[in-house]
Parts: sequence; C-alpha cells; structure tokens
Amino acid sequence: MTTHEDVALRIKKARHRRRWTQFELSRRVGCSESQIGKIETGRIRPTPSLASAIFRELGDPRFEQLLALASEGNAEAATDLWREYGLEFGKDAL
Repeated sequence: MTTHEDVALRIKKARHRRRWTQFELSRRVGCSESQIGKIETGRIRPTPSLASAIFRELGDPRFEQLLALASEGNAEAATDLWREYGLEFGKDAL
C-alpha cells in the first residue's frame, strides 16, 4: 500500500516535472500555496476533492484509471485504488 508520504512525494515530483511552482499548482486547483506546501511535506492530507483536482491537473495516470473505474460503475475497484493514495473515496472525490 502507498503511504501518505509516497503520495506527497509523487505530487511534488509531478509538479517539478511540469516546472510549476507551488503557487502555479495552487492557482490551478483552487487552494493556497501554503496548503500545497503542507501537502507536499506530508504535514496535511488533501481532502478527496482537492486530491482529485491535484491529480487531475498533474495528469497522474493512476488517477485517470480511477476516473475510468468510477465511470464504469466499478466502485469497489475505484475505492481500493483511492485508498492506495492514502485517502478515503467519497461521493465528492470526483
């Protein structure tokens, strides 16, 4: 299972690959720069809706898989995959 710290590092690395600042990512997902910093250092976990926005903006392939599973109505597989991100899957996640 993926730990919360692994998810935080994945977000940071994906942001760096895009050459975005924390401010740029925060602007795109609708949160504060400080919040992105806290997420990337593992001090806080994003809400499911914020995590969804972050992964969507960063083009995370596993998030695309999650969207496909959810759209196919495969809630159990989608929930398992979401939990691998260290988050709880809920109705506001997508």
